[in-house]
Amino acid sequence: MFKKVEEIIREVPELNHEFLSFEKLNGGLSNQTYKVQTKQSGYVLRVHSKQNEYLNLTRRSEVEVMEQANREGFAPRVVSGNHPEQYVVTALIEGRMLEKADLKDDRIKEMIMNRLKRIHQMEGHGRICTPFDLIHGYLKGAAQLQVQQPDGLNRILHRVEKIAHERSNDKTYNNKFCHNDSFLCNMIYTA
Repeated sequence: MFKKVEEIIREVPELNHEFLSFEKLNGGLSNQTYKVQTKQSGYVLRVHSKQNEYLNLTRRSEVEVMEQANREGFAPRVVSGNHPEQYVVTALIEGRMLEKADLKDDRIKEMIMNRLKRIHQMEGHGRICTPFDLIHGYLKGAAQLQVQQPDGLNRILHRVEKIAHERSNDKTYNNKFCHNDSFLCNMIYTA
């Protein structure tokens, strides 16, 4: 059962205390994201959709990683992660979503690469998630939703299995964090 934004605001003390307003934010691909303003602070409320069910996402693990990234200094503070399968609340970081044109700026490209490198250097929590696992999870979800497979998929999956086998011998990058949603709409530029 998915809660409405108003219900979540009443449930989270930081959001409910001296609540002023909320507005839907653009960005992201599958969650609903809102800016919630109180007299004291701004927050981001990310309400998860049904992708948890068909992608086998572990939101509790995600919250732990978000908290660790905050301690490392490059992610907002998690305000409420008590119901991660339904929603997560973080402190608001003012900025803007990156755009394709930003990738022409060497400073911005370097910032993105440095952040991704820092993510890769974080120590793991024991959860293993490879790109190959994600592909199979997406396919399982697509099957549950009765999405028709595109022509040539089996040929591509054969190639994926071959790459997975070859990568299994290279332990250099095993058990490292990665940002599986490193789309521009998931990155904020704060100048």
